[in-house]
Amino acid sequence: MSAGSAEQPVVVVNASRLGCHALLLDGGAARALPLPALEYPDLLRRVRDFHAAVRTAGDPEAPLAEQQAAQGTARATLGWLWEVLALPVLDALGLAPAPAGPHPAAPARPGAGPLPRLWWVPTGPLTALPLHAAGPAGTTAADGVDGVLGGVLGGVLDCVVSSYAPTVRSLIHARRHEGTRDPGRTGAGPPRPLVVAMPRTPDATDLPGVDEETTALTARFPGSRVLTGPRATRAAVLAELPRHRWAHFACHAVGAADAVSAGHLLLHDHRTAALTVTDVAQLRLRDARLAYLSTCETHLGPRALADEALHVVGAFHMAGFTHVIGTFWRVDDQISPAVARHFYATDDTPARALHAAIRAQRTRYPVTPTLWAAYLHVGA
Repeated sequence: MSAGSAEQPVVVVNASRLGCHALLLDGGAARALPLPALEYPDLLRRVRDFHAAVRTAGDPEAPLAEQQAAQGTARATLGWLWEVLALPVLDALGLAPAPAGPHPAAPARPGAGPLPRLWWVPTGPLTALPLHAAGPAGTTAADGVDGVLGGVLGGVLDCVVSSYAPTVRSLIHARRHEGTRDPGRTGAGPPRPLVVAMPRTPDATDLPGVDEETTALTARFPGSRVLTGPRATRAAVLAELPRHRWAHFACHAVGAADAVSAGHLLLHDHRTAALTVTDVAQLRLRDARLAYLSTCETHLGPRALADEALHVVGAFHMAGFTHVIGTFWRVDDQISPAVARHFYATDDTPARALHAAIRAQRTRYPVTPTLWAAYLHVGA
């Protein structure tokens, strides 16, 4: 009950064959909001189709027509999420755009004040979907950019700044350990982030964008401790993490789709000594504040344990990082540096900085949500 308030509402979303509800924690008594349009069999099908579309949209070998159709599926899924879940929740919290309905008002104009915050605690299959990117679709690829712009804008991104939490208890813990300073942005002396960069990884495709991302980050923060190439090993990273309040990873990651041990970051020695979610989660980092995971599939956990936060993002959060930036799926190597640059150039809290970066990419690529909807903030 103490986790939510009118200024910081928390929404726990339950989905099961027995029914689907949103538990609203916004001060006062907890409220259970029925979500009758969110049907469990339909949810399972849409999660499967959505992630199949994400894979197709990001496959350079797929025919252009199939990539366009995949983006249409992604937009339709975000539109469905808006109708059956996001809009009812925002309406119940008094945060829905006016007039509430399938075609909300335009985004807030500059000077209208900062958007309110909202924390999502999804469960089950919902943990695989980007609730923060839900918005009315109402268009297809054939409608063109103007039509898509008319349908996409006005969703969750234009109503609230979203964050996620694996559990309500983890959110309370993160808030208790949240300092009065923004992680890595202010304080005595210049920030000294740990930067783990793998533009080339054994047995994995190259990531040319990592060099650009690392150069921009180290230029902005000259005191960075950089581990790259053969120096970026499991032992070196585990030794350095306790020495830094802030860590930035630009590398491949593997989600734990079937087993906890499968979730890991691809460092130089990943073939013999993988840095797993277990390794990270077992750390106890008392002064950790921000972990930026510019990697792939960091929010993908075992399907059979979807509620347990057994993924890379959850592991860093459990280790003590009060703010974690991660992704739902494999992100574009050209988009990642742009999102990181925007994030670090925004003088605001991590959640708001990421929100601004996502909206900037949405404006640039309105018909391709798989490029920008993957990024999420977990924590206080």
